[in-house]
Amino acid sequence: MEKEKWHILTRRILYILAGNLCNALALNLFLTENEIAAGGFFGIAIVLNHFFYVPVGAFVLVLTIPLLIWAWFVHGWKYVLNTLITTASYSLFVDGSALFLHRVTENPALAAVCGGALVGLGAVFYLQGESSSGGTDLLARLLVTCRREISLGTMFMIVDGAVILASILVTGDIELGLYAAISLGVCSYVNDLLIHGMNKAEVFFIIPSGDPERISQAIIHGLDRGVTSLSGRGMYGHEAKQVLMTVVKPRQSHRVKALVKEIDPAAFVFRAQANEVVGEGFLDVDAGESQKNK
Repeated sequence: MEKEKWHILTRRILYILAGNLCNALALNLFLTENEIAAGGFFGIAIVLNHFFYVPVGAFVLVLTIPLLIWAWFVHGWKYVLNTLITTASYSLFVDGSALFLHRVTENPALAAVCGGALVGLGAVFYLQGESSSGGTDLLARLLVTCRREISLGTMFMIVDGAVILASILVTGDIELGLYAAISLGVCSYVNDLLIHGMNKAEVFFIIPSGDPERISQAIIHGLDRGVTSLSGRGMYGHEAKQVLMTVVKPRQSHRVKALVKEIDPAAFVFRAQANEVVGEGFLDVDAGESQKNK
């Protein structure tokens, strides 16, 4: 048990360090010197850097400390300690690497996309490490406890959108604000893609007009996918029907439709998208349970 605890702790630390590295690269290589304030407390620091130098990492840490006091009463000391350690190491990574890392492109569109992708990747690492970098991430989570009618995703958009709007008002540069919005959108897309999109599947429901066995065997042997038969009843004619359900990879979707059309052209078919499938042929059961817990 003690060995397992150390293994879990080591893995969390590595995830946090990877998240810090992604943010340091995003800020120093793409966002800060191009003045792209893509939300977050680091966005406020970038706006201030338009007028005078502000160490981005240290600025995020200073603004996060009052939030940690609030978080102490909401989430407890363990959450606060974990976030403080992550934010402090984040500040060291960002400001330390700024001494030798400088922007690699002056193209604001390219910088917005690459920077947003790295920030999104870093957020995934923080999630895997069950931590937070502090900043507006922590602020949004705390504000949701006061306004429970607003979802966390919406609160993130409100807080980060306010930072982007402030950057437009302060700098008077609408284009930079738009690039910041693009960067934030890329960040969100990469985050969702890595958390939910890597295990997508298609769920097919097939109501045969004739013998369901031929369709079932064609899918089982032709696509190497399982088929489940569900009992149903058509409410128009009150006739008993069998509904075949199968889950396939997106690339196999067209093959299912082709098989059904060839065997039973009159069959009724519809499909739905599944964002996470755990079991044989898809995500490992243990890995799926671990991802769910995180």
